[in-house]
Order: sequence, then C-alpha cells, then structure tokens
Amino acid sequence: MSNTARSGSLRQKGFAAAVVALAGSCLGAVAFSACGPSPAPRTATTAELKYQPRDEARAPDRAPPRKLSFEDKLLRAEHQAAPAGRAVLAAARKMIKAGVVVAGSCWGYANAVFNRAGFKNWRTRKRVFRGRKKGPYADPGLVKAGDWLYIINCPDILATHSVIFVFWVDRKRGEAAVITYVGNRREEPAFYRTYDVSRIYTITRPRFSKRPVKASSW
Repeated sequence: MSNTARSGSLRQKGFAAAVVALAGSCLGAVAFSACGPSPAPRTATTAELKYQPRDEARAPDRAPPRKLSFEDKLLRAEHQAAPAGRAVLAAARKMIKAGVVVAGSCWGYANAVFNRAGFKNWRTRKRVFRGRKKGPYADPGLVKAGDWLYIINCPDILATHSVIFVFWVDRKRGEAAVITYVGNRREEPAFYRTYDVSRIYTITRPRFSKRPVKASSW
C-alpha cells in the first residue's frame, strides 16, 4: 500500500472514532435525562426575601378598621349582654326612642324599665350587692350590662341617683355609659350619657325565674 493510501486510511479511522465518541456522549446525556426530571428552579428562602414594613405589605385596597361611635357601642353592649340584661337594655332603648316620660324620680323610671322588660318582683330581681351610702362601695367587676345601680353622685352631701348600666367607658376611673332619668317633675325622657359610677352602694340584677317572664307590650 502506498504512503498516500495509508495516510488516507488513518484519517478515516480517526474520523470514525471521533463520531463514535460524540455519539456516546450524546447517548449518555439522554440516558441521564431519562433517569429523572430535571431539578426544579431554586426559589428564594424567607431570609433572602426583601423585608417590607407592615404598612407597605398590607394590601392597598384594605381599609383601616372603622372607629365605633357611641351609638355603635351602645348596640354592641346590648347585643353582648346576658339575656336578662339584654331584655332590660332593649326595653329602655324602646322607651327612650318613644319619648316615654314616667311620673316620679330616677328610681321610678328604672323600676318602670324593669317592669316593662318583664322583671316585676323579687323573684326576677337579684340583689347582687348592698352596701351603705358612706361605703364601702361595690367592686366594678361585679357590674354587668342591664344592672340597676344605686350610686352616690354628690359625695359632699351623699346625694343618690339610680341609673341602668350599659358599658364601661373608663373602668379605672369609674366612668360608664348609663341610662339616666332626670325626673323631679321635669317631663323629659331618659337618655344615654357617660356618668361617674365609682361609688355604687347597691346593684340589682334582672334574672329569669322558673316561671315564664313576659315583657309588657306597649
């Protein structure tokens, strides 16, 4: 065989070897991919996420919570009261809305509210606390919505007043939302107001007796 022919044969063998090697690498890559799915793209960890202040992180269309008005708080207190207390507060609310005037004093009005709510005698009224005008006075923690409170509203002369408790405005200072009635021959209906009830010497609570209690229709 001539030198030229031998050289051409060697070039062909080298080319064939390169083709075989290339084909082997491609088959290996295919075989690797067939063994399993390719790994998922890496996601950022919690520590790598950019910090956002609470105000910025909040959705822009989320409105801030609405501040409750005094009227809203009155209705919420009535709704959250125990059933007997709720009945008293509902009766008083209807009387105020209707402009009912009761002849007599603040005591007579509170008594009329209890009667119209269906709590007309000692079976349906519980004396939770009874003290003296000079004290000691009731713990504020005893008071519940719908309670009839006897309070000292002028400590200098130990003047008394009857109110119906609705909710605490500032319990530490003894300020509460109450239903109060002026009376004293003034033909004015009762109304809601914030009152100092820090000196409570009697608490009367409505309660359902074993007998059915029916509120007055009016």
